[in-house]
Amino acid sequence: MAPPFFMVKNMNYDEAIKYIHSFSRTKRPLSATQKLLEKLGSPEKKLRYVHVAGTNGKGSTSAMIESALRAAGYCTGLFTSPFVTRFNERIRVDGADIDDVSLAELVSELQPVVEAESEPLSEFELVTVLGLTYFARRGCNIAVIECGLGGKNDFTNVIPSPEVCVFTAIGLDHTRLLGSTVTDIAREKAGIIKRGSVAVSFGNSDEAEGVISERCRIEGARYIKTDMSRLSILGSGMRSCLFSYDGLENIRLPLAGAYQPYNAANAITALRALSDIGWLVSDEAIRDGLERMSWRGRFELLSSDPDIILDGAHNPQACRATVDSLLEKEGGKRLVFVAAVMADKDVDGIITELLRASDSFVCVPLNYPRALAKNELCDRLRKRGARAIAADTVSAGVSIARHLAGREGAVCCLGTLYFQNEVRAAVEGFDMRELFSMDKRDYDESADWFVRPSVRAIIVRDGKILMVRSRSLGFCKFPGGGIEPGESHLEALAREVGEESGCLIAPESVKPFGIVHRALRGQKDDIFLQDNFYYTCETAGQCERRLDDYEREEGFEPEWLSLDEAIKNDAEYRGKYADMILRERRVLEIIKKELF
Repeated sequence: MAPPFFMVKNMNYDEAIKYIHSFSRTKRPLSATQKLLEKLGSPEKKLRYVHVAGTNGKGSTSAMIESALRAAGYCTGLFTSPFVTRFNERIRVDGADIDDVSLAELVSELQPVVEAESEPLSEFELVTVLGLTYFARRGCNIAVIECGLGGKNDFTNVIPSPEVCVFTAIGLDHTRLLGSTVTDIAREKAGIIKRGSVAVSFGNSDEAEGVISERCRIEGARYIKTDMSRLSILGSGMRSCLFSYDGLENIRLPLAGAYQPYNAANAITALRALSDIGWLVSDEAIRDGLERMSWRGRFELLSSDPDIILDGAHNPQACRATVDSLLEKEGGKRLVFVAAVMADKDVDGIITELLRASDSFVCVPLNYPRALAKNELCDRLRKRGARAIAADTVSAGVSIARHLAGREGAVCCLGTLYFQNEVRAAVEGFDMRELFSMDKRDYDESADWFVRPSVRAIIVRDGKILMVRSRSLGFCKFPGGGIEPGESHLEALAREVGEESGCLIAPESVKPFGIVHRALRGQKDDIFLQDNFYYTCETAGQCERRLDDYEREEGFEPEWLSLDEAIKNDAEYRGKYADMILRERRVLEIIKKELF
C-alpha cells in the first residue's frame, strides 16, 4: 500500500520533495528492497563501493574518502544523511548535488514502481534507491555510502560486497534499536562486512574491535586497524588543522574539530587499502582530496565576535569530542551553548559532557517528532546546576546566546543535526549587516528574556527613499514596525508599511537586505531584545493610513527624501529615539554605498 499522495506523471522539484517526505519510517526487510531494485534493473550491481558505518564521524570520513577518490580522477558518488541546507546534498556525483530537474525526473519515473509495492517504503529506503539509481545512471566508478543507522539491517546494506568497509568511532547511540552495549552495537555495524571486502577500523574499544575482527574472520575479509600512533597533530585553528600521518606530512585539513585528524587518519588508511587492491589512489591525490574537501556543520565557525560554532554532536561521545575542541580552542572565553536534543538520546550523558565547558545554556525548539521539548531540556539542565533559558525560536536562541557570551566570548550550537539550517540562517542574518551590539551590562540571567522581531522597508523610487518623519520631534525613520504573533515577515511588512506610509508593497519585489540588532530595554527583570530585519521592496499602490496613537501624536508623515537628506536627519534628538535614529542613519549610509 502506497502512502497517501496524488499520482503525478511528471513532478516538479517541490512535488518530488513533498513525495519523498510523505513516506513514513516503516521498516521493510532488505529482501523487499532488493526485489524493488531488481525491477529497476539492479542499479546497485553496476557500481563499486566504499561502505562507511559507525556512531560518530561517518559523514566527515565519507566526505574525505570521496574527495580523495575524485582527486585521483574517478567519477564518484557520495550518499550521506541528513542534509544540512537542501535535500539534494544527500546524493552527490563528482562533488555536485543532484540537480533539481534530475531529482524530479527520477522520482517521477520511480513513483509507479514504488507504489506498486505491496508494503509501503520508508523515506530512507526510497532515498537509498534513488541514490543508487542515480549513481548507476551517471556512470560512477565508485560510490561512498554512509550508513543511516546501524549496518546489518540498514537499507544501504543492499549493496554488493564493498571494496572497503570503513568503521568510524563506535559508541552507545540508538540503543533502543541497536542494542544496549558497545558489543551489541558493534555487531550490528559489522554486518556490512561481506566476503571479499577489506575492513578498516578506527581503533575502538577492545569489545568493538573484537566483534569487527571476528566478523572479518567469518567472512574471509581482511581486517586493518588504523594505527593512530602514526598520527601527529601539528596545529589547529578555528577553520583548519595541520597534521601528519604515516608518511604524509603537513596536511592542512579544512575542518577544525580536534577529532578530525583522527577521522582523516582512518580515511587515509581506507584509501591506501583501496590502493592495495588495485585502485589508483596516490598519496598526492590523498593530500589534494583532504585539503580540498568540504563538510559543513562539523565544528564549523560561522561567525566571529563572538565566535559562533555549529557542530552536529548529538550523543555523549560526540559531545565529549566537541567539548575537548572547545576547551582547546576557546578555553578561557565565556561560552554559551544553544542546544536542542532528541528525546531518545542519552540526554543526561550529553549534559554531563557539556557541563565540562559551560553552565550557560539557551534551549531552542525543534520541529521534529522525536525532539525533546525545550522547557523539559531547560528543567533537566537546571536540576544539574546549569543556568538555562528557553527561547521561542532558534533565531531568538542564537541571538540571546550571542549577547550572553559578549563579543569576547563564544557560542556553540549543538545537540542535533536537524536545526542547522535555522542556525545558519540566523547567523548569516547577523553577518549580513550587523551595525549595533548591546552594551555590556550586568544582566540577571535568571530573568525572563524575549525577542520581538521587527521589519523595516527600504523603498527607493526615482533616486529617493521613502521615510516617515516625525513633525514634532524632527527625525525620520524607515516605515515598519513589530511583527505580531502569527504573522510572517512579509505580512508584517505589508501591514506596517501600509499603516505608516499609506503605500502597498509588491510582494514579489521583497528581498532581504540584512539585520540590525539592538536592545530596547535592559532592566534586570525585563531584558528585551529586538531583531530589526530590513527588506528592499517596491510600492504597488496606495491604501488607508492607520497610525498608532504615538505616531499620530508625534505627527508622522511619509516623505520621499534624497539619501543625503535622509542621512542628515534634521534634528539632533536626544531621548528615547536616539538609538533608533543612529541605527537608521547607519543603515542609510550602507544603502548609499550599495544601492546607489
